[in-house]
Amino acid sequence: MLTALIIVLIIGAVGIFFYQQQKTKSAAEGKLYCTFLTPDGSRREELLPIVGNQVFHYDKKRDTNVAYTIKPNKTWNFLYPPLRPKFFQITVKSALFVESNPEPLPWIENDPVITAEVLGNLQDINFSEILKQQAREAVEATQFKIPLLFYLLIGVPVVISVIVIFLLFQIMSSLGI
Repeated sequence: MLTALIIVLIIGAVGIFFYQQQKTKSAAEGKLYCTFLTPDGSRREELLPIVGNQVFHYDKKRDTNVAYTIKPNKTWNFLYPPLRPKFFQITVKSALFVESNPEPLPWIENDPVITAEVLGNLQDINFSEILKQQAREAVEATQFKIPLLFYLLIGVPVVISVIVIFLLFQIMSSLGI
C-alpha cells in the first residue's frame, strides 16, 4: 500500500513538472522577453507578443501602445521565467529597451578589443615591457592587505573575552563553585 502511494506521488510530481513546462512553453511561444529601463533608474520586465518585427507595449502615461523594433543582432537568449529552477525554465529571446525609445540597446558592446594600433604596439619591445610592468602593478594593487584597523577590530574583542573569562573563573573559584 505504501509503495503504491509513493509511486502515485512520483507520477504526480512528474506530471506536474511536464504540465508546468508545457504551460511555460505555450505562454512564451511567439513572444519576446523585454526589459524596459525607466527614467527613474528602475526597470520593468514583460513578456510581449511579437507582431512582425515589433513588440507593442502599453504606455500608461500616454495611454497608448508604443511600438518597439526588434533587431536580431540586439537580442539574446534568456531563461524564462526568471527565478525558477533551471529545469523549469525555457529559452526565449530577450531585448533591452529604454522606455519610449523604439530602438533596442545592445546588451553587450561588440567593439573589437584588438585594433590595428594595439597590434602595432604589441610588436614594439618597449610596449610589451610597459604592458608587463602595468600588469605587475595591477596585480600588486589588487592583492589584499590587512589594515591595522582589522587587527584591532578582531584583537580587542578577543582580549576582552579572555579577560572576562579569566575573571569569571577567579570569581567562581573564590566562591567555591
